[in-house]
Amino acid sequence: MLAIACLLSLAGCAAIPPPAAPTPVSLETPDDLRRTADEYSKLAETATGAERAELQLRAAETLLQGDDLAPAKRLLEPIDPRDLTSRQLIRRQLLIARIAFAQRDTRQVLQSLEFALTPDMTPATLTEIHRLRANAYALEGHLAESLQERIALEPLLSDSDEVRVTRESIWQGLMILPADVIDDIRNQFTPPLVDGWFELAHISRVYRQQPDELGMRMLAWRQQFPDHPATTGIVPSLQALQTSASARPVRFALLLPLTGQFGPAATALRDGFVSAYFERADKTYQPSIQVYDVGGDNPDVHAIYQQAVSDGADFVVGPLAKNHVTALASQAALPVPVLALNTVDPGITPPGNLYQFSLAPEDDARQVAERAWLDGHSQPLAIVPSGEWGERVLAAFKERWRQLGGTAPSAQDYDPQASDYSTMLKSLFNIDQSEARHRTLRRQTGLDIKYEPRRRQDVDFIFLAAFPRQGRLIQPQIKFHRGTGLPVYATSHIYTGAPDQALDRDLEDITFCDSAWVLAQPQADQPLQQAVLRLWPEVARSYLRFYALGIDAFNIPGNLQHLRAYPYERYDGVTGNLFIDSANQFHRQLAWASFHGGRPRLLETGPVIPP
Repeated sequence: MLAIACLLSLAGCAAIPPPAAPTPVSLETPDDLRRTADEYSKLAETATGAERAELQLRAAETLLQGDDLAPAKRLLEPIDPRDLTSRQLIRRQLLIARIAFAQRDTRQVLQSLEFALTPDMTPATLTEIHRLRANAYALEGHLAESLQERIALEPLLSDSDEVRVTRESIWQGLMILPADVIDDIRNQFTPPLVDGWFELAHISRVYRQQPDELGMRMLAWRQQFPDHPATTGIVPSLQALQTSASARPVRFALLLPLTGQFGPAATALRDGFVSAYFERADKTYQPSIQVYDVGGDNPDVHAIYQQAVSDGADFVVGPLAKNHVTALASQAALPVPVLALNTVDPGITPPGNLYQFSLAPEDDARQVAERAWLDGHSQPLAIVPSGEWGERVLAAFKERWRQLGGTAPSAQDYDPQASDYSTMLKSLFNIDQSEARHRTLRRQTGLDIKYEPRRRQDVDFIFLAAFPRQGRLIQPQIKFHRGTGLPVYATSHIYTGAPDQALDRDLEDITFCDSAWVLAQPQADQPLQQAVLRLWPEVARSYLRFYALGIDAFNIPGNLQHLRAYPYERYDGVTGNLFIDSANQFHRQLAWASFHGGRPRLLETGPVIPP
């Protein structure tokens, strides 16, 4: 009775008679919470009107404290909204929204919270409404609306850590959105607080490579928005970009395998690096670039690195081959920073000033897991090529899927050299078992039974790791073997980078991730892309990702200190939206596309996982 009395007094509502002789309980365990909820429900049986509704609401609130979603939902559904006061109605809707969010039903969250905010709402109520709406919009992929809700949420918060995280999440959202999208949506929101955030994002994107201009723009921004919340935390991080500019490399050394099997990719990477130099925004920045060939048979990469240092290099970009990166990573120390263009195996701890930046397929696999999870799927089936590459991709997908709360997916490897995958798919979809049952039944009955094979029903999407040749063979066979309507998600490797409508019709309906730069058509505001396609028309599309890798490899060193000092910061590169982790490894947030009519169609900004 004491526990229930405390709950009643904390609620600040009209007094409701306690039960005649309840058993004292504590609110420390789920069982205790259920017993307390039962007491409220028993009281509600003899009450009427708003008093009955109040007891039912408190029963549901108590169950939610113990994460008992289904029983709480069953209590809320029969409550007649006509019996509720305006505040009780809001509480009911918030409870429904909380349950829906826990069940990833974001549309129900937003529908439950479709009511006007009024001045008499308590700060706690407004905080919960904005927080739920912001997270639901993020999961729906409506980043602009999510940002608006978070901007409204921030002034209501009192916890300093949550204030900081909310500001950083606002900033990250602005950095994830493409620049043209920011310019389009900023006009939809007029309050000065909102406009201040969007103007700051615009300044960061346009002038971050021009430190002098950035300083002047930031000064003007502070005069226009003197009390803006971004002045704490976010603005100092942007001002630090000016300091980072003074630490930009003066003498670059490129360690690339220009001869040998990696020659074409390395050449494209070098040309992308040089193109970025010529197209740099700050023409006062004029570093020198020296290229060292680390191709051929078993070069001594560390000796070549030492030669570059002796020649005066203050920043090394490369090498590209994994074994070459491992050779440098095994050194006790590296006197000059290295931006390696591949990654080392887990278990190897590189020196502190070796940074890893690559087109790692593991990043793609993790983002496929996130996208499928955010799209509401729960039962994956993974199809990967046999061999070390497929094992790495599958391991990354499994790990991220487990982190999101998913169970271990069914998985099947395939021979990448094969052309007929029907046997593999029939086994994977359990169609062979369906056919065996039909044969057994026909043999036992002697009847010519009409039959249509069925695939397994415990799968709601496929993760396909494949290159274009394999993908073009596997996707039609998936559809043929009863997989039509089953969503297929793939990594960027499914697409050559060059539109080929005739061949890519066999990739129809596959959703895949890639950099927006690769997926976009050449545009006037993409001078680097235009230059690459004009200068190297024969090979540009085939190696477009390596040109992009070279472009970002030129620009990252000037942003390196800034990205390390402020982990929430992003760099909007041409290989993706980039950020660095505590192990000095870069990761890429990619764009999404889907094949329609044999062509990749860039999708709108997809859902994101809220902080």
